[in-house]
Formats: sequence, structure tokens, C-alpha cells
Amino acid sequence: LLDLNLELGNSLAHMDLQAKATIADVLRNLKRLDGDLLRGLLAVHGPSGVQAVGQSDRIEESDEVTPDAVSALLAFLRGHYDLIIIDGLRPFDALSLTALDSSDEILLVLTQEIPALRNARRCLDIFDQLGYGAKGLHVVVNRSQRGLKLEIAAIAETLRRPVEAVITNDFQTVSAAVNSGVLLEQAAGREPQQQPQADQDDQHVVQLADHRNEVRYHVQGHREVEDERRRDGAKE
Repeated sequence: LLDLNLELGNSLAHMDLQAKATIADVLRNLKRLDGDLLRGLLAVHGPSGVQAVGQSDRIEESDEVTPDAVSALLAFLRGHYDLIIIDGLRPFDALSLTALDSSDEILLVLTQEIPALRNARRCLDIFDQLGYGAKGLHVVVNRSQRGLKLEIAAIAETLRRPVEAVITNDFQTVSAAVNSGVLLEQAAGREPQQQPQADQDDQHVVQLADHRNEVRYHVQGHREVEDERRRDGAKE
């Protein structure tokens, strides 16, 4: 997990991790690192095994994290990990574009509000201009609630692209997970290997493949998107 929000990134804090090293530290030692030395520098999240690095603990060194340096870092990480998740991309600056250029899959995450939908539409237009249409681009609605005026089907219609995953709003569980640095399943009182019981019609599983690894999103209450997909298929 690479947190590229250099000033205010909180990915490590969400997992209750103390940084062993920053991105700048890794970059300074990149030429002499091998897999074992690299893993010794990264913080490890015990419940999941995810290895993470960020920069926000030492903001004054952020100038060392240049687009060219990040490009070299990502190329190096590809040689040691099957799956690399990049978080913290907000503006369309040179650093974000470098990360997006290097990515195989892009997840566009929005919430169920008009301003978020407008921003998502702008992002998709920029992605098209930059030629990211050939990449695996996936729309995800976060903190979704039933009964809101802006429905999932309307989001898909406005974005002219299917919503591939919906994450329902559960503030209490998410807050408990963030404040204790555990997995959502553990915060909800389930063992990590257990899956919540759900009707097949109420469960949507999206598989995002990065060559050898898959990220699975188990989402409930997603009938609207399936209906939209069927309608789109009928139009074609």
C-alpha cells in the first residue's frame, strides 16, 4: 500500500501503524534494496499482512518524492509484489498522473451526492482525454444509503458507465475499525475468514484482477445496478 497523499495521508493511521520509514527513505536506498531489505522498511498490518509506506510523518521531505522518483519506485515494487494499491490521489498533478500512468486498474470512488457526481463526471472526461479508457476503470459508490434521491441507476446513467460496486454506509463499524486499526470484519464482530450471510440477489461480487491477484468487493443491496446493466445490454 503506497500512500501518495504526501502531506495529509492517513492510510497508516487507519491501520494503527507506525511508519518504519517514509517514501523518501525508500527512494534514497532504492539502488541498494532487495526484497528482504524492502520488506524490512515497510510497516506491516498484522491482521491483513498488508505492507504499507507513506510520507506524512515527515512532510518536510516531500520535495524528494518527485514524479520520476515515484515512477522508479513503482517499477521496483512491481518486481516484488503481485498487487500494489496506491491511495491518496486527489489533484491531477504530475505525481498523480505518474501513478495513474503506471496503474493497470483505476477505481473512481464517489459518494451519493450531486457535487461528488459532478466531480466524478469531470474525472471521467479527463481520463478519456488522457487515454485511460483502455485501462481497467471501475466506478465505486461509497457510503451508499437506500432511499436517497440520487439513486445508483441515476449515477450510472449520468456517468455513462456502470457502477461496479456499492459500499453501504456503516459509520459505526468503519469508525470502530479505523480507531482500532482492524479489518472491517473484525470490527463488525466476525472472523476474517467468515463471509456475511446474504441472499444471492442481494450480493454483488466484483473481481478486479491485477494479473495474478484479485480484489473482491462483497456488496449488498445492488439490484439497481444489475437492472441498469441489463437495460444497457438490451439497448446494445
